[in-house]
Amino acid sequence: MTRNRCAILLIIATGCSTSSSAEDPLGSRWELDACTWDSSMPLPAEVIIKGNVDTPCLLAIRPTTVTLATSIADPILPVRQFSDGRFVAPTSGGDAVGIWSADGKQVTIFGRRGSGPGEVRNVTSVYVDDDDSLFVADSPLEIEVYDSRGEWVRGLSGIGIQHYESAVVLDSGDLLLSLPHHVANGSFAVVDRLTGKSKAEIGIAPMHSENVRQEERALAYNGGGVFWAATTAGYRLELWGLDGTKRSTIVRDVSWFPEPTQAQVAGDDVRPYVATFALDEKSILWVAILVHVKEASLPSAGSPIDPKRAYDLHVEAFDTKSGKLLYSELFDDPYAFMPPPLFRNGKGMRIRPDDDGILHVNVVQYKLVSNPKH
Repeated sequence: MTRNRCAILLIIATGCSTSSSAEDPLGSRWELDACTWDSSMPLPAEVIIKGNVDTPCLLAIRPTTVTLATSIADPILPVRQFSDGRFVAPTSGGDAVGIWSADGKQVTIFGRRGSGPGEVRNVTSVYVDDDDSLFVADSPLEIEVYDSRGEWVRGLSGIGIQHYESAVVLDSGDLLLSLPHHVANGSFAVVDRLTGKSKAEIGIAPMHSENVRQEERALAYNGGGVFWAATTAGYRLELWGLDGTKRSTIVRDVSWFPEPTQAQVAGDDVRPYVATFALDEKSILWVAILVHVKEASLPSAGSPIDPKRAYDLHVEAFDTKSGKLLYSELFDDPYAFMPPPLFRNGKGMRIRPDDDGILHVNVVQYKLVSNPKH
């Protein structure tokens, strides 16, 4: 069975309150001083961070007036941003792509269901490069490339992106993909932006283990010759060079993210995993983790899981220059979770319902502020 990583955002969205205090639960932190930390220590080959840590930073979030109606934008798939501030996202149903202005007004919807040029069958994600070319991942093995106006440019066949966080666009415009073990000689592939052909497979091919499900790994990239990859077994964040060398590993040794057992691997969604992964312009690595399923809350066979009773989420931020843990917070109510940054210039997103219960993507400002208790 394949895990649906995108479902986390849906879980978060369905329980948000529309009252002003609930809309901005961390707003009281906004006026605190900006968080500072020492990055002078170089990143060693391995950083081990054990247990709960009194972090120097807190997360402050401030809503903006920019809201995209998710009756059009799919709330469980990522929203990206063009260089001029416009937003782009898959539409509900996965059969088209929408573009919104920088202030949230709908500009256009493009793409139509089918298998011909410019047509899509099931959009799983969108990616924007530095030239504002738009890559639309269409399952099972297709990427459609459009310009920033939504005009179709070309199709790339034979490229499969199952999970939206398992691919990034490099500075060159080529795609970096995480590879599952059954199709790979390496851990990652660099795919040519024009032809869709693999230019290189890098890293070490994943090893078979009964305690490790070999699947695509979450990737984070923000320019240059290195990227971060989360492992699929245990809480490890690896720094890789595009030359295929592993540079460093951050290991979090915490009770809430143990090594998976064989039973957990076989049971699919019962183990913790990195669900959202992003590297921002300040070299801060944001990690959101579906922490665990509370066994006492598991329903009987055939009954749906109540996510509010079953899941915890943990959000952390690391300084990638030193490996220091800057921020860590547990959300025992997943509906209160605020996604890490997906946009440019200190902006992120959250999902909330309006008074009629219709889900919306709301753009928020975020920043790390000093922890007065640290």
